[in-house]
Amino acid sequence: MIDTQQLNELRDKLIDTRAIYNNTDFANRIGKGRSYVSEALNGRRSITEQFVLSIAKAFPEVSKDWLLTGEGSMLLTKEPKGNATMVNPSDINWISVPVIPYGAMAGSTGWYEDVFAEDWAERRTVMAPQGAKPSDFVIFTVTGDSMLPNLADGDEILSKHVSFDYYKDKRLHIYNHSIWVIATKREGILIKNITAHDVEQHTITCHSYNPMYPDFTINLEDVRDIYHAVSLSRKF
Repeated sequence: MIDTQQLNELRDKLIDTRAIYNNTDFANRIGKGRSYVSEALNGRRSITEQFVLSIAKAFPEVSKDWLLTGEGSMLLTKEPKGNATMVNPSDINWISVPVIPYGAMAGSTGWYEDVFAEDWAERRTVMAPQGAKPSDFVIFTVTGDSMLPNLADGDEILSKHVSFDYYKDKRLHIYNHSIWVIATKREGILIKNITAHDVEQHTITCHSYNPMYPDFTINLEDVRDIYHAVSLSRKF
């Protein structure tokens, strides 16, 4: 079984490869509470077989043998001679999701409903958590510099839809996810960090990581849909 140091090394590697953003994202992906994961990372909770198997299920790119024994390679990679360590296809959930056109992100939202039509031309096959419904996921593209240095122009974000019925009467889990995608009725698609959700006033406060851009508040009546980021990919 991996030890605390190796668990921290894995967490750091997943952040480096942008498979996760932070400890909270790590906990969400493996279906554990933030405190549970924090205690495991700090050595205050023993690392169990059930815990490492939940990691293997959430991240197929991580070697299950390494998780269980602490030996060998952390990630599944091709060997120098061309032999590959194969991932069991049954452990991977592949879904086809729509890709929002780069040019449409900040423009009119009249095209929005068309994205979810069955014949939408721009789609991509991606890995998703087991049990994920393809209709809940969309790939959005970052535009501009308002989220620098965390997000760069052209980054693609696989995002999961949050049902309006979930947040109309109770607070969004704004501390569980650092990146949110807000489809507005007037201003196109916004990719921001949400720092506050006033349930009574039906507003959210949006924050840009670039300090040149001030925070602002949106009334949820002006919001068409909300998504939270699942994973990020960057083209170098």
